[in-house]
Amino acid sequence: MSQISGYEQLNLGEGILIYEMADASDNNGELKKSEWRRLNWFEMMRVITRSLAWQYMEDCEVKDLYVG
Repeated sequence: MSQISGYEQLNLGEGILIYEMADASDNNGELKKSEWRRLNWFEMMRVITRSLAWQYMEDCEVKDLYVG
């Protein structure tokens, strides 16, 4: 699988793990920093499915498919 926009793909011996940049905030709700957050299995499937759908649309020049 190629790089997915907005996500980082790492292989740490546990299979493919997908991380996204998540905003971390302190207890006051103020933005503290951004950090990589590991996606759970369902989130990974959603990201992969969306990525494949967009690639299909680009390959077939389909413009009216909604991916949500």
